[in-house]
Amino acid sequence: MKMKSYHWVMFVCLLWLLFLALAPVVSRDALIHHMALPKLWLERGLFSIDEYRTYAFYPSNLQALYQAALFYNLEFLPKIIHSLFLFATGYIVYRYLKDIGINTYLSSLAFLFALTIPICQRLASQAYVDLGLLFFTTLSLIYLLHWKNSYFIVKKYFYLSAIAAGFALGTKYNGMLIIAILCLLCFFIYGQYTKKYTKSAIYSVKFVGIAIVMASPWLIRNYLVSGGNPVFPLLTSFFPDTLEEAAPLYPVLNHTMLYRMIEGESLAEILLLPFRIFFDGEDNNFLRFDGKLNPMMLVLVPFAFWYRKVSKSGSAGHLVSDQLVLFIFAVLTIFISLSSHDIRIRYLIPIISPIVILNIFSISYLLSQKKRMLNYTTYILIGIYISYNIVYGYHLLYRLDHVNYILGAESKIDYIRRKVELYPM
Repeated sequence: MKMKSYHWVMFVCLLWLLFLALAPVVSRDALIHHMALPKLWLERGLFSIDEYRTYAFYPSNLQALYQAALFYNLEFLPKIIHSLFLFATGYIVYRYLKDIGINTYLSSLAFLFALTIPICQRLASQAYVDLGLLFFTTLSLIYLLHWKNSYFIVKKYFYLSAIAAGFALGTKYNGMLIIAILCLLCFFIYGQYTKKYTKSAIYSVKFVGIAIVMASPWLIRNYLVSGGNPVFPLLTSFFPDTLEEAAPLYPVLNHTMLYRMIEGESLAEILLLPFRIFFDGEDNNFLRFDGKLNPMMLVLVPFAFWYRKVSKSGSAGHLVSDQLVLFIFAVLTIFISLSSHDIRIRYLIPIISPIVILNIFSISYLLSQKKRMLNYTTYILIGIYISYNIVYGYHLLYRLDHVNYILGAESKIDYIRRKVELYPM
């Protein structure tokens, strides 16, 4: 069977992700946390906790998968597992756009965008858990939109959305933010359409309840081990616990905003942080968000609200538009995340899918206009979007520098020695 052009796009993207994932694990968090915890489980059993390791209390859905790989001594597999969550996310976005009437080429373009955003490429080369969070968040958000677009008749979409949100929480504590925002959106979209706000509140409570049940294995474990705090080490002033955390060796300034003021950033620069994250990112520089997005993501958002999808079931009535739901989700995620003490692009990873979808809505609208100059401008913007991602991918490949390792010209030990300065010690 002859492969179609969009199949080739997916195939090439998959090969690129796998290629990035084949570099040996050298990133700090992977070595001291995401790979260390599964190794601890292999020695002591699943769900076991070393009380002196705070990270051992974090939700660990993906680490459970990593443990299976390490059990068979497949140390390369966790990075591949992590990168495949990105591939699955891209496919979810592709299918959603196809389902609402976007043509195959633009749906494939969304797939390409989602997989090649700089921070996504970087995370695909690391054994972290953020791409798992992105996948489950995207799945939950898309099913919430499907529930809305079925005029709230197809209940399975609601339950699937809540279940996926629970898996997001079971992947990383950032999932609590996802559940809170989706709960608010659930109340908003149902109440706006039906005007039955009591029932809307019931749906919201039900959503949170289902999500918590899905994450409950980790929450129950933490409750039992910590002596009362299901989300330890968070909310320690609210939940009791019997653990004694070691005091820091030196005073720590925990708020990035203070660092920014000390480094000379003006009030205007700090207020512009929600926009700067798209333009001013840099890997391994926490004052520049320790990661990169793509400026075109922001540039293309405004035109999305002129796009009108074709309804397959008649008039949309008073349904809240998909654009508004996606926009609210992205904006709330950005502003709440920016209020945290540590602002990093990978903590904003849930915004990738909704913004990419909004970008495709914008492109679809702009290309539908019968103005040649506007169409040419749109193609230029698409070219800049893709080129920016490709250039980043080239620089990432240069930094990884693992071609000799893949070809067998360099051993894993030699590669790690070259990349981890303290390894020879």
